[in-house]
Amino acid sequence: MKRLETLLVMIGFLLTFAFIGCGDQQQAEKQEPKKSESEVSVQDIKEKTGEAVETFVEYTQQQKEAFQQQVRGQIESYDEKINNLREKASNLQGETKEKLNEKIAQLEEMRQDAGKKLENLQEKSGKAWSEIKEGLSDSMTELKNAYEEAMNKLN
Repeated sequence: MKRLETLLVMIGFLLTFAFIGCGDQQQAEKQEPKKSESEVSVQDIKEKTGEAVETFVEYTQQQKEAFQQQVRGQIESYDEKINNLREKASNLQGETKEKLNEKIAQLEEMRQDAGKKLENLQEKSGKAWSEIKEGLSDSMTELKNAYEEAMNKLN
């Protein structure tokens, strides 16, 4: 997906710059013979390329917003799970309680890290958002694994 997005952006920019460099419209009109309605002009290509780039930007924004919403939901879910672990830990004693509280502290730190990355993601666009998305996905996987480990210690 990342490669496809990068490829589409690169193609869009290459087409835009290639056709912009072909000369201004007045020169093109002087050099080009009269065209039939079925022929495509440089201006037509510029317009279509611009539309393609705009569509790609809109698509990327939609993907970003969907990902943010998904991660927000996951973070809220882990907030609840961490609170449930805290409640369970309060009923334990000794070393088990101590180890679970350490895991809970680790989970809270990881959750805070994921929240900061989500905030950072909201401010970024283009390549930067793609890189942050990858890091945020990794953080969420680490949070999931740490939660499962804490649950295993509880059982």
